[in-house]
Amino acid sequence: MSRKKKDKPVSSEPEYFGDQFDLVDEKDLLEEEDSKKRLDRQYFDRKRQQLAGMDYQKKITAHKRKIVRRIILAAAGVALLAGIILTVSYFTVYSSYKVVDTEKRTSGSGARYAEFYGKILRYSKDGATFYEKENKNVWNESYEMKEPIMDICGRYMVIAEENGTHVCVFDLNGKKSSFQVAMPIKKVQISEKGTLVLLMEQNDEHSLQYLDTQGTVIAEGKLAFEKSGYPLDISLSDDGFKLAVSYLQIKNGVPGTNMAFYSFASIGAAEIDNIVSNREYTGTVFPTVNYADDKRAVAFGDDRLAFFSGSQRPEMIKEIQVSEEIKSVFYNEKYAGIIVDSKDGMRMDVYDMDGKQILSRKIDFAYDRVKIAKDRIILYNDSQWCIYAMNGRQKLSPCKLSQPVSDIVALSSGRFILVMANKTEIVKLKR
Repeated sequence: MSRKKKDKPVSSEPEYFGDQFDLVDEKDLLEEEDSKKRLDRQYFDRKRQQLAGMDYQKKITAHKRKIVRRIILAAAGVALLAGIILTVSYFTVYSSYKVVDTEKRTSGSGARYAEFYGKILRYSKDGATFYEKENKNVWNESYEMKEPIMDICGRYMVIAEENGTHVCVFDLNGKKSSFQVAMPIKKVQISEKGTLVLLMEQNDEHSLQYLDTQGTVIAEGKLAFEKSGYPLDISLSDDGFKLAVSYLQIKNGVPGTNMAFYSFASIGAAEIDNIVSNREYTGTVFPTVNYADDKRAVAFGDDRLAFFSGSQRPEMIKEIQVSEEIKSVFYNEKYAGIIVDSKDGMRMDVYDMDGKQILSRKIDFAYDRVKIAKDRIILYNDSQWCIYAMNGRQKLSPCKLSQPVSDIVALSSGRFILVMANKTEIVKLKR
């Protein structure tokens, strides 16, 4: 319903209503509001009638179904968003990086860096600092070591003096203990419980010590060369109960390996020298061994990879022969990788810890060093670096470095620490 406009006096004020607008009568508004209220009452009356015909259990079931539908819709929305993010991430290739933070250091300080529980660990001859990405210290601890070596597992970290006798154990809150041992240290490993193993050597005599977090010896033993061989590498399982040792052996002038597994649990106490399983290889040397978790380990040989599994008595589950020359090995808790010099050029092969190949691709980047970090394979030399994903896609095209780097540490899939001679840069990848 409309009505004729009244004449208005001429005014300089702008007119907000013109002939194209109809003014609504107040009576019409009231009638419309009453109609809406009637419709609302009719809707709720129908709902009450529906519910009145249900028993109590049916009402609960109907309510639960409504909640389930809402949860399914919400989950579908989250899954869709995650799928979009993963798709974008999958196809994104970065070509450069930007520096988001720089820390200058005194030349020759020899600081090294590692990712520790999502934050940054810096350690050197004088001490260790654990800090946030914005250089906010969580803790700072001092010590004096000529050549520190380090290992991390879970919430624990150990720094020991290579060819010295000093050991420091840390957790997320700082230093837990500091102690001296009787013989010079060659290698150190720590578990997620804070127990640790030291491989020590003095006057061509080797010894293993298994200690608690405070440095109390739990078990120890001498390693006779005539019996086992020369220890090349050690690796402690995450739970701290199993130790893999790769021994170099020479039999009839032929080099080989004795891969031995020790147990510090009750099952090992019943065995000679706590050895629960071992395997000998003639003609193959395994200089590197790595325990991935509580039960799986991998050994890198000069012509093969050997994968082991077992919660108490580890046994070999798969062996992969490699006919080409192995140039580099790299690994973390999930993957084991090698780069070989094939007849068609350099090739990168990556396996999971069950020995299943997940990646094989040719690379033409002239790298010096390679590592796995945050499910990314990082290759670098003094002037450039590049990154591959585990699906074989190149995530960072060969990119120029402002200075030679001694190490690259991953903070996330897109943020890294570039360790240089006189500074450290935290960088973010960009397209």
